Amino acid sequence: MIRAIISSLGLFIKQEFPIKVLQSSTQPLSKSQSMFSRILRNLTELAEWADEIERLLRIQRTRL
Repeated sequence: MIRAIISSLGLFIKQEFPIKVLQSSTQPLSKSQSMFSRILRNLTELAEWADEIERLLRIQRTRL
């Protein structure tokens, strides 16, 4: 499902609309949070970001 949502963003990138992505993360047992942003300007960057999200989801599933 997440892959479908991310791939639909490709339509905007194909029309040359860059997408700004904000991500946040926390470490286990920590109250601090880190945030970063990136701008996706082409389909290669979008695919790399989708792969990264899927990798993080796999890691999260193994911790549950």
